[in-house]
Amino acid sequence: MNLLDDGPQRFGEALGATLWGGTLYELAPGEETRYHWQFGEEEFVIVIGGRPTLRTPEGEHALEPWDVAWFVRGEPGAHQVRNDADASARVVFFSTCSDPEVVVYPDEGVVGFVADWSRPDRARMSAKAAYEGRAEPRLPPQREAAIFNLLGGELDTLEERPGYRCRGAGVGRMLGAELLGATLYETPPGEKLWPYHWEAGCEEFLVAVSGRPTLRTPAGERELAPGDVVHFPEGEPGTHQLRNDTSEPFRVLIASTKAPLNVCGYPDSSKLLIDRPGRRRMLRDGPDLDYWDGES
Repeated sequence: MNLLDDGPQRFGEALGATLWGGTLYELAPGEETRYHWQFGEEEFVIVIGGRPTLRTPEGEHALEPWDVAWFVRGEPGAHQVRNDADASARVVFFSTCSDPEVVVYPDEGVVGFVADWSRPDRARMSAKAAYEGRAEPRLPPQREAAIFNLLGGELDTLEERPGYRCRGAGVGRMLGAELLGATLYETPPGEKLWPYHWEAGCEEFLVAVSGRPTLRTPAGERELAPGDVVHFPEGEPGTHQLRNDTSEPFRVLIASTKAPLNVCGYPDSSKLLIDRPGRRRMLRDGPDLDYWDGES
């Protein structure tokens, strides 16, 4: 779907995501989202259009198109987006998924509760009793004004290998994210963004920010436009690669859920990457071995 052209909707489910959620809002002048914080979920917002105002416990911040703001779990991550401008604004919220989901609305003194997102008859309620007595999560403090602009933010060189040159910024790390990772990439003309690959143990999604990247997946190739959002499921169905066939650089934000063990497969070169804290191994993805192969 395209975040600039399509109407407001809860699109994470529509794209098939199970580990993250995404919702697009269009705020008319004077409209606002509810001031809230998530009990167990990490969340971030991207301004797609307009100039809304962000309210947090630290105060208010004027946002620009393609600003990203990050919110930790718990009360320090309370936030609201309000449109004080004369024109409409578009914002998209991404978050991790928890079951049950508990959302606290401090201004109203109530709690929103979703028992099971996978059930069509999922239960919702607003009651203080759903929250009272629960232990506060042990969380790091929210960084004040944790905002990064995807169009104007400073980039570092991430890869210099010919054919795969790119610059980027670890947006999630810079803003203090723990449960979601997010990196902004800028790829010049004639280059590819990383080899064709899939990942196990996490789900990825992409937001096209500028330029016209060509996306390669098992279903074929297609050109993306600014505002397009794409979901990559875990495993081989989510295999993907981006290529720049144009004369201008493109920028994309790629985010993912996190897992303690990351396994990546590279079909073009028959390799497997096994990555965990303190140990990173790239292996040849050869013929399957018997479980007892090599054992005495």
